[in-house]
Formats: sequence, structure tokens, C-alpha cells
Amino acid sequence: MSRKVTDTRTPVENEPTPERATFPHSLRAEWIKIRTMRSTLHIVLGTLAFCMGLAALNGASAGGDYAAMTAADRASFDPLATSLRGYLLAQIALGLLGGLVITSEYGARTIVGTLTAVPHRARVLAAKATVLVAVALPVGLLVSFSGFLVGQAALAGADAPYLGLSDSQALRGIVGGGLYLTLVGLFGLATGTVIRSTTATVTALFGTLLIVQAIRTGSARGVRRLDDEVLAAHRGRTDRHRLP
Repeated sequence: MSRKVTDTRTPVENEPTPERATFPHSLRAEWIKIRTMRSTLHIVLGTLAFCMGLAALNGASAGGDYAAMTAADRASFDPLATSLRGYLLAQIALGLLGGLVITSEYGARTIVGTLTAVPHRARVLAAKATVLVAVALPVGLLVSFSGFLVGQAALAGADAPYLGLSDSQALRGIVGGGLYLTLVGLFGLATGTVIRSTTATVTALFGTLLIVQAIRTGSARGVRRLDDEVLAAHRGRTDRHRLP
């Protein structure tokens, strides 16, 4: 004899459907991630302290050497570049921060949960880039601004030419430095997205931002030196032809 089993469960009407992750949700999640990363605070404070110290050393050294410079060296003396040379390290630091925004997730395998919640990779990358710009741009401006103030104060203390904040050249240098460091942070994010490894990303950043830049600078100086030598030789031949 078979027993009929009836379903006594009552249907639930208007069951709440899970809310889809939108771009503001992604922004909030990425902001929490970058804010809670311990490396974020370490990179920001370390970069700021190093750039200020380097600006003070460069300013004091260049200011002390200014009195012994030749007239040509004094004419080409650039007080703005002297105080903003800390960008050489700041670009590596912010590039590393941009790379860590995504390589840290690949290393901890939390990227699986991120892409499960937000399957659209473009939306995830856009949220990461937006949050990174919100951090890197103020940090880049602060690094340039503090380096400028410390470096110019050191130059002024050494009785060397210096700039003030009222100079248009100073404002362009500070804003341009902040924008450049922000772009480097985005470059680090793009590199980390492709490589997916923190160690390989750091190696790529060093090779691209330091080695290639040094080779380019050396090549430009070599070309200018060669042009000067060619021009001097041409003037020598011209002067010989003019002799009676």
C-alpha cells in the first residue's frame, strides 16, 4: 500500500533576487582593498620621506657648487629640476603600487572571488584604475610639492638661484610631476594585469623606467656632444678657408 506524500511547503511570493554588482559597488570594493593593503601606507610614507630627503641633499649640494660654476654652467642651472629629482624613486614606488593593486589578488587567489562577483573584467579594471588615480594623483602632487619646497629652501640657504610658488614654472613643474607619477601608477597597473606577478612586475618597471630612461638620456647627451664636435670642426674649417 503506497502512501501519498504531499508537499506542505508554502510558496514564498516575491522572493528577493540577488542584486547585481554595479560600477559603484566595484568602486567601493576596490577602495576598501587599496585602503586596507598595508603596502599602500608604507609606499606613500616611504616615498614622501625619501623624496623630501633627496630634495634637501640635492639642493644643498647644488647650492654649494653654484659659486664655483662657470658662466655656462650657471646659465644652464635649473633650480626646479634640482629639487624634483626625487621622481626617480617615486615613479618606481607608485608604479609598484599600481601593480600591487591587481598582482596581490592574483597572488592570494582572491581574484577568483572578485571576478565571480563582477564577471566583467573591464568593469573591474576600470574600478581599480579609478581608485588608483584617486590615490596616486594626490600622492604625486604632494611628493612634487614637498620636494619643491624643501629643495628651494636648501638652494636659498646656499645663496643659489631658487624659485617661489608664484613662478609659473614652479606650478607647471609641480602639477606636471603629479600627473606623470599618476600615469606611471596606471602603467604599473597595466603591467601587473598582463604579467600577474609582483616580482616580474617590479623587474619590468625597473627595466622600463630606469634602464631605458638612462640609455635614452645617455644617447641624447652623446648626440648633443657629437653635434657640438661636428659644429666646432666645421667652424675650424671655415676659419681656415678665410685665412689669406
